[in-house]
Amino acid sequence: MPHTRFTDGATELVASCSSAPLFNHVVRTYLFAASIGKKLGKAFDEEMLYLGCIMHDLGLTEKFIKDARFELDGADAARQYLVDNKFPEEKAEVIWDAIALHATMELPERKRPEIALVHLGAFMDGGMNANIFPLSFFEEVFEEFPQNGNKTHFIELVANVLRKKPHTAYLSFEKDIGVKMVEGFPTVNYCDIKPNYPFNR
Repeated sequence: MPHTRFTDGATELVASCSSAPLFNHVVRTYLFAASIGKKLGKAFDEEMLYLGCIMHDLGLTEKFIKDARFELDGADAARQYLVDNKFPEEKAEVIWDAIALHATMELPERKRPEIALVHLGAFMDGGMNANIFPLSFFEEVFEEFPQNGNKTHFIELVANVLRKKPHTAYLSFEKDIGVKMVEGFPTVNYCDIKPNYPFNR
Protein backbone atom coordinates (compact mmCIF):
# COMPACT_ATOMS: atom_id res chain seq x y z
CA MET A 1 0.00 0.00 0.00
CA PRO A 2 1.33 3.46 -0.85
CA HIS A 3 2.49 5.72 1.98
CA THR A 4 2.41 9.46 1.37
CA ARG A 5 1.23 12.27 3.62
CA PHE A 6 -2.09 12.19 1.76
CA THR A 7 -2.66 8.44 1.99
CA ASP A 8 -1.53 8.27 5.62
CA GLY A 9 -3.78 11.19 6.53
CA ALA A 10 -6.74 9.67 4.68
CA THR A 11 -6.21 6.33 6.43
CA GLU A 12 -6.17 8.08 9.80
CA LEU A 13 -9.35 9.99 8.92
CA VAL A 14 -11.20 6.86 7.79
CA ALA A 15 -10.05 4.80 10.77
CA SER A 16 -11.22 7.51 13.16
CA CYS A 17 -14.83 7.45 11.95
CA SER A 18 -15.38 3.91 10.64
CA SER A 19 -16.42 0.69 12.34
CA ALA A 20 -13.89 -2.15 12.20
CA PRO A 21 -15.82 -4.09 9.51
CA LEU A 22 -16.17 -0.97 7.35
CA PHE A 23 -12.50 -0.07 7.71
CA ASN A 24 -11.45 -3.58 6.74
CA HIS A 25 -13.77 -3.41 3.73
CA VAL A 26 -12.23 -0.23 2.34
CA VAL A 27 -8.70 -1.59 2.82
CA ARG A 28 -9.66 -4.83 1.07
CA THR A 29 -11.21 -2.75 -1.69
CA TYR A 30 -7.79 -1.26 -2.40
CA LEU A 31 -6.01 -4.62 -2.25
CA PHE A 32 -8.52 -6.10 -4.68
CA ALA A 33 -8.58 -3.01 -6.93
CA ALA A 34 -4.80 -2.88 -7.26
CA SER A 35 -4.61 -6.62 -7.90
CA ILE A 36 -7.31 -6.42 -10.59
CA GLY A 37 -5.54 -3.49 -12.23
CA LYS A 38 -2.25 -5.35 -12.36
CA LYS A 39 -3.87 -8.53 -13.65
CA LEU A 40 -5.61 -6.60 -16.42
CA GLY A 41 -2.44 -4.69 -17.28
CA LYS A 42 -3.94 -1.31 -16.44
CA ALA A 43 -1.66 1.65 -15.77
CA PHE A 44 -2.93 3.51 -12.72
CA ASP A 45 -1.77 6.02 -10.13
CA GLU A 46 -1.40 3.99 -6.92
CA GLU A 47 -1.82 7.00 -4.64
CA MET A 48 -5.02 8.13 -6.36
CA LEU A 49 -6.41 4.60 -6.42
CA TYR A 50 -5.67 4.14 -2.73
CA LEU A 51 -7.31 7.46 -1.83
CA GLY A 52 -10.43 6.57 -3.81
CA CYS A 53 -10.67 3.14 -2.22
CA ILE A 54 -9.91 4.07 1.39
CA MET A 55 -12.41 6.95 1.38
CA HIS A 56 -15.15 5.45 -0.82
CA ASP A 57 -17.56 4.74 2.05
CA LEU A 58 -17.12 7.91 4.12
CA GLY A 59 -20.76 8.67 3.33
CA LEU A 60 -21.83 5.70 5.47
CA THR A 61 -20.18 7.10 8.60
CA GLU A 62 -22.06 9.31 11.07
CA LYS A 63 -19.45 12.05 10.71
CA PHE A 64 -20.09 12.52 7.00
CA ILE A 65 -23.78 11.74 6.52
CA LYS A 66 -25.26 14.86 4.90
CA ASP A 67 -28.25 15.29 2.57
CA ALA A 68 -27.32 13.42 -0.61
CA ARG A 69 -26.86 9.79 -1.61
CA PHE A 70 -24.15 8.21 0.53
CA GLU A 71 -21.82 7.95 -2.47
CA LEU A 72 -22.06 11.70 -3.05
CA ASP A 73 -21.68 12.56 0.64
CA GLY A 74 -18.53 10.43 0.67
CA ALA A 75 -17.21 11.94 -2.55
CA ASP A 76 -17.76 15.46 -1.21
CA ALA A 77 -16.03 14.65 2.08
CA ALA A 78 -13.06 13.06 0.34
CA ARG A 79 -12.61 15.98 -2.04
CA GLN A 80 -12.85 18.46 0.83
CA TYR A 81 -10.20 16.59 2.80
CA LEU A 82 -7.88 16.47 -0.22
CA VAL A 83 -8.33 20.11 -1.24
CA ASP A 84 -7.90 21.27 2.37
CA ASN A 85 -4.60 19.40 2.45
CA LYS A 86 -3.35 20.92 -0.83
CA PHE A 87 -3.78 17.80 -2.96
CA PRO A 88 -3.88 18.72 -6.68
CA GLU A 89 -7.45 19.72 -7.50
CA GLU A 90 -7.57 17.94 -10.86
CA LYS A 91 -6.64 14.68 -9.13
CA ALA A 92 -9.15 15.34 -6.36
CA GLU A 93 -11.86 15.59 -9.03
CA VAL A 94 -10.94 12.13 -10.37
CA ILE A 95 -11.20 10.73 -6.84
CA TRP A 96 -14.58 12.46 -6.45
CA ASP A 97 -15.78 10.67 -9.60
CA ALA A 98 -14.42 7.32 -8.40
CA ILE A 99 -16.27 7.55 -5.09
CA ALA A 100 -19.47 9.02 -6.52
CA LEU A 101 -19.70 6.25 -9.13
CA HIS A 102 -18.40 3.29 -7.16
CA ALA A 103 -21.82 1.74 -6.44
CA THR A 104 -23.14 2.27 -9.98
CA MET A 105 -23.10 -0.67 -12.37
CA GLU A 106 -21.41 -0.47 -15.81
CA LEU A 107 -20.70 3.27 -15.87
CA PRO A 108 -17.42 3.42 -13.90
CA GLU A 109 -15.90 0.57 -15.91
CA ARG A 110 -15.89 2.87 -18.94
CA LYS A 111 -13.92 5.54 -17.12
CA ARG A 112 -10.18 5.85 -16.43
CA PRO A 113 -8.53 3.07 -14.38
CA GLU A 114 -8.55 4.87 -11.03
CA ILE A 115 -12.33 5.23 -11.31
CA ALA A 116 -13.07 1.79 -12.73
CA LEU A 117 -10.88 -0.03 -10.23
CA VAL A 118 -12.47 1.51 -7.13
CA HIS A 119 -15.80 0.11 -8.36
CA LEU A 120 -14.33 -3.28 -9.27
CA GLY A 121 -12.44 -3.58 -5.99
CA ALA A 122 -15.49 -2.72 -3.89
CA PHE A 123 -17.67 -5.20 -5.75
CA MET A 124 -15.05 -7.92 -5.63
CA ASP A 125 -15.28 -7.68 -1.84
CA GLY A 126 -18.89 -8.74 -2.34
CA GLY A 127 -17.85 -11.62 -4.59
CA MET A 128 -18.13 -10.14 -8.08
CA ASN A 129 -15.53 -11.50 -10.53
CA ALA A 130 -13.95 -13.48 -7.71
CA ASN A 131 -13.14 -16.28 -10.15
CA ILE A 132 -10.21 -14.35 -11.61
CA PHE A 133 -8.10 -15.09 -8.51
CA PRO A 134 -7.49 -18.35 -6.63
CA LEU A 135 -9.16 -18.95 -3.28
CA SER A 136 -5.74 -18.72 -1.61
CA PHE A 137 -5.52 -15.07 -2.66
CA PHE A 138 -8.74 -14.22 -0.82
CA GLU A 139 -7.79 -16.29 2.20
CA GLU A 140 -4.57 -14.31 2.54
CA VAL A 141 -6.41 -10.98 2.35
CA PHE A 142 -9.14 -12.06 4.77
CA GLU A 143 -6.57 -13.37 7.22
CA GLU A 144 -5.13 -9.87 7.56
CA PHE A 145 -8.38 -7.92 7.11
CA PRO A 146 -11.29 -10.17 8.21
CA GLN A 147 -14.79 -9.73 6.79
CA ASN A 148 -16.55 -10.02 10.17
CA GLY A 149 -20.03 -10.28 8.66
CA ASN A 150 -19.31 -7.55 6.12
CA LYS A 151 -22.48 -7.89 4.01
CA THR A 152 -24.84 -7.81 7.00
CA HIS A 153 -22.97 -4.84 8.45
CA PHE A 154 -23.07 -3.02 5.11
CA ILE A 155 -26.83 -3.52 4.84
CA GLU A 156 -27.24 -2.13 8.36
CA LEU A 157 -25.11 0.93 7.53
CA VAL A 158 -27.12 1.69 4.39
CA ALA A 159 -30.38 1.18 6.29
CA ASN A 160 -29.17 3.69 8.88
CA VAL A 161 -28.55 6.22 6.12
CA LEU A 162 -31.98 5.61 4.57
CA ARG A 163 -33.75 6.10 7.89
CA LYS A 164 -32.25 9.58 7.99
CA LYS A 165 -32.89 10.43 4.33
CA PRO A 166 -35.27 8.01 2.60
CA HIS A 167 -35.50 10.31 -0.41
CA THR A 168 -32.10 9.02 -1.57
CA ALA A 169 -33.42 5.49 -2.16
CA TYR A 170 -34.50 6.12 -5.75
CA LEU A 171 -31.15 4.80 -6.99
CA SER A 172 -32.64 2.75 -9.84
CA PHE A 173 -35.59 4.40 -11.51
CA GLU A 174 -35.59 1.65 -14.17
CA LYS A 175 -36.61 -0.92 -11.55
CA ASP A 176 -39.49 1.33 -10.44
CA ILE A 177 -40.73 1.57 -14.04
CA GLY A 178 -40.41 -2.18 -14.51
CA VAL A 179 -42.43 -2.95 -11.38
CA LYS A 180 -45.15 -0.47 -12.35
CA MET A 181 -45.37 -1.04 -16.11
CA VAL A 182 -44.14 -4.56 -16.96
CA GLU A 183 -46.46 -7.44 -16.10
CA GLY A 184 -44.64 -10.18 -14.21
CA PHE A 185 -41.50 -8.06 -13.90
CA PRO A 186 -38.97 -10.10 -11.90
CA THR A 187 -37.59 -8.26 -8.90
CA VAL A 188 -34.50 -9.17 -6.93
CA ASN A 189 -33.79 -7.70 -3.51
CA TYR A 190 -30.12 -7.16 -2.73
CA CYS A 191 -30.65 -8.33 0.85
CA ASP A 192 -31.86 -11.73 -0.38
CA ILE A 193 -29.09 -12.46 -2.87
CA LYS A 194 -27.25 -15.63 -1.90
CA PRO A 195 -23.52 -15.43 -2.52
CA ASN A 196 -22.20 -17.86 -5.11
CA TYR A 197 -18.55 -17.06 -4.66
CA PRO A 198 -15.80 -18.95 -2.85
CA PHE A 199 -15.95 -16.86 0.32
CA ASN A 200 -18.70 -15.65 2.66
CA ARG A 201 -17.61 -14.58 6.11
